[in-house]
Amino acid sequence: MNALFSPTPSLTPTATIDWFPATATPTFAPLQTATPNPAASPLYGQLDFADAFVQPGNWQNSQSTNGLVLVQEGALTLAVKYDRGSLLALRQDTQLTNDYLEVTLNKLAFCSTDDQVGVVFRAQNEQNFYRLLINCQGQFSLQQVVGGNPSFLVSWSPSNEIPANLWKPLKIGIWTYGNTLRIYFNDKLQAETSRETFKSGTIGFYARAAGDSPLTAGFSGLSVYQVANNPFPAAAATATP
Repeated sequence: MNALFSPTPSLTPTATIDWFPATATPTFAPLQTATPNPAASPLYGQLDFADAFVQPGNWQNSQSTNGLVLVQEGALTLAVKYDRGSLLALRQDTQLTNDYLEVTLNKLAFCSTDDQVGVVFRAQNEQNFYRLLINCQGQFSLQQVVGGNPSFLVSWSPSNEIPANLWKPLKIGIWTYGNTLRIYFNDKLQAETSRETFKSGTIGFYARAAGDSPLTAGFSGLSVYQVANNPFPAAAATATP
């Protein structure tokens, strides 16, 4: 009697599980960092002169139908009496070429939306100058005025440094060398441009009441420093928010 045999089943090989498969090593791109602007902070030399606004000195106290200009008690004040009126005060016997001007705009007691205050520089007379303007919306602009006609060098731009309604003081800086003009607020660069209309001139202050209410603006702590060179010329008009 033949023994009965059952065939031994063939075992199908199973794949070995790779619990730790090899993965490609990720490649990380280097972080891109912005190149700092070397002119981000003002560069200047020795003090040329300072004006504490204790006495009129090189300024002329005046009164007109538009209002009055008064220097006393450490401030130069422009008080515009009537709506849509303006005042301009220029420093006498002053001729500046390459310099850094620094002054504080004192807080305004009341400021309508479109009221404007500002600093005039490289002024030839009351009809020809550069003008930095600041309004109560937290914006600024840079203009040139030729024959009494203004045109923009830097259009109205917002700045985080300008307090709304100008309710607290603002430190203003204007840096000039050759054709390069730079604007600073609280030692921070706001705008720069290149213009050759005016090579030198005096400085001054401006205020304009745009609404139906009078406007009073005060400036204090004027200092002017020498600028010996310009290692970072401005290529075009730019504004930094």
